[in-house]
Amino acid sequence: MVIPKNNVMAKYKFFIGIDVSKEWIDVAYMQSVQPEYLGQFSNDEDGFNQLLDSLAQVTSISNEAWFICFENTGVYSKALLTFLCENRFSALEADPRTLCQYLRMTRGKDDRRDAIEICRFLYRYHDELTPTKPEHKRITRLKTFLTRRALLVNQRKSLKNAEKVVYSGLPDAEVKMVKKANSELIKHLNTQIREMEKMIKKVMAEDEHMKKNNQLIQSVKGIGLVISAHIIAITHNFSLFDYNARKWCGSYSIPVRQI
Repeated sequence: MVIPKNNVMAKYKFFIGIDVSKEWIDVAYMQSVQPEYLGQFSNDEDGFNQLLDSLAQVTSISNEAWFICFENTGVYSKALLTFLCENRFSALEADPRTLCQYLRMTRGKDDRRDAIEICRFLYRYHDELTPTKPEHKRITRLKTFLTRRALLVNQRKSLKNAEKVVYSGLPDAEVKMVKKANSELIKHLNTQIREMEKMIKKVMAEDEHMKKNNQLIQSVKGIGLVISAHIIAITHNFSLFDYNARKWCGSYSIPVRQI
């Protein structure tokens, strides 16, 4: 949990808390003592534009002093983050664990209340928080290929487990047919996994800094391509943590089991 400071007068003067769901976003704002619920908007570009228009009607504070916070909900929050960054708003896509710790005293799911509480959180701790930097397209591509590879690896694992099944009651010819089909699918998945690994290498080779970091990481005994790519993707090529190893290790883990 972030340790609060007494100084709440920073460059930000208008605070917006957003609860993100698949189809909707609930929004609250705060520019004095108490947060106010603004309303619900569609989770798409039209809704985002309506949100900005509505916010402009309730405050005279310039956009440069706005600070917007919402939970990182994966694919549901990415469009909002991209929109805000492209329009040069200060936006924090907060770690779910941080928000859950702050909101742990609440019970049940109430989107309106959550938006208000996120707004309170932002107002209280804003001098300790840093807006999220937009993700570089190369990092997005790297994450996409890593996710795709993990899916293929899991599918291959399921098929290999299926090979151990005893097909009692089936004629030998049918058992042979099933095992042959499994074997062919595993070969196909192996090919697809290798293709994903080629794409992962290609992405990291396109940038000299990423390429150099990949080489340095893999120089450590026991670390190969996939773990190296995960480290680079998670840290945005070591740009998120100011080379603070303790902070990174305490916040993230690498899905080694998927390798």
